[in-house]
Amino acid sequence: MDYEKHYERLVLRAKNRAIFGYTEAHHILPKCMGGADDNENIVNLTPEEHYVAHQLLVKMYPKNGALIYAARLMTVESKNHPYRNNKLYGWLKRKHVVECRTRTGRKNHRYGTMWITDGKESKVIQKDDPIPSGWSKGRVLPSLRKHSAIKQPSKYEVANQELLKALQGATSISGALRDLGLQCRGNNYARAKRLIIENGLQDRFNHPRIAWDA
Repeated sequence: MDYEKHYERLVLRAKNRAIFGYTEAHHILPKCMGGADDNENIVNLTPEEHYVAHQLLVKMYPKNGALIYAARLMTVESKNHPYRNNKLYGWLKRKHVVECRTRTGRKNHRYGTMWITDGKESKVIQKDDPIPSGWSKGRVLPSLRKHSAIKQPSKYEVANQELLKALQGATSISGALRDLGLQCRGNNYARAKRLIIENGLQDRFNHPRIAWDA
């Protein structure tokens, strides 16, 4: 297929028409290839035409990583670009993955940079540059990061803590479980026995019917 010919036809048709309704501005010669922002290099396309145009550009210049990324980004939902879930073809997915794998080290456009934030806005600076006063490394303030918060114990961990406390104040497993409103059988008994062993409380519950090594 002559992708360049189809691309030229699409652009020419868009330039020679009057269109009403929602359109998207498209750079005829992509900016990543030196295209300018002047009117001669801009054409208004429908969302469907715009996506087709970027697919054609990837077909015309299959080794241009910036064009692959641009086409891929058009499949991401945003305020002005409804999610085109039926237009992300397998060939573009595969090409995008290959391109991602090549963008490591110095080939990555973010190489040698880092994000900083003041809590209101974020920006990129060189890693060797000093972080301005009032700014922190990252795109989110450390105090707001999820991993910076103290981890809360799970319900299972809380239940074990309560059972261990009951066992430490009881003289029998059944008594500790009864104090918590639990039946002395099955999983409850096995959990209590495990906590006794893990915390070295066997002497407190020494009973001939209990096999601690079982």
